[in-house]
Amino acid sequence: MPADVILPDRPIVVDYSAQNDTWSTGHDTFIKAMNDRNYPLYMYWGAFGHANNHEQILKVNDLVNSFDWLAVKRNESYPVFTNASTNDPLPWPDQLADKKSGQVNAFFRWTNVSDTATAIEMKLFLVKSADVKTTFTVPTEATAVVSVRRLQKLRVAPGATVLWTFGTATGKVKADAQGCVTIPGLKITSEPTTLSVRTAK
Repeated sequence: MPADVILPDRPIVVDYSAQNDTWSTGHDTFIKAMNDRNYPLYMYWGAFGHANNHEQILKVNDLVNSFDWLAVKRNESYPVFTNASTNDPLPWPDQLADKKSGQVNAFFRWTNVSDTATAIEMKLFLVKSADVKTTFTVPTEATAVVSVRRLQKLRVAPGATVLWTFGTATGKVKADAQGCVTIPGLKITSEPTTLSVRTAK
């Protein structure tokens, strides 16, 4: 892609696939690509074969419908979670006989607070066990790399330095070549904490 071309931020991907479905071969490559590019992914898997029936899939992985993707708006920013400590080990490429169900990023949630020309604020948190019916153990804390995408008013130039705060933690980072801001190692809990990103003066 030419260096001066900036693509629009992509939509959030919700993927449910089965390790015992040959159509899912290569999912490790797909998941790594999404992670390495800081693209948004909610991933669920289990040994439900080539089923395209949620009633059957839910018997194997009951988290599949837990993320309300219809609440994501095209005109609102969103966070991307990568390298999360709560992600389950992938069955791809060489553990396909393992029938254990798993997830990537399934427990992360957010609420937008503000998006202005100088700063963006959003609350990040983990879903609480009381708010999701599942056989999975719902974590109360996690660490993750967080990128902010689909900014509406805040404009960050490629390579520009921005300031961030998350609770009592603070720092500054440089945007990548596409102007995407990524903050490493945030500790996220079930209590909403405000992430603020603002332009450096």
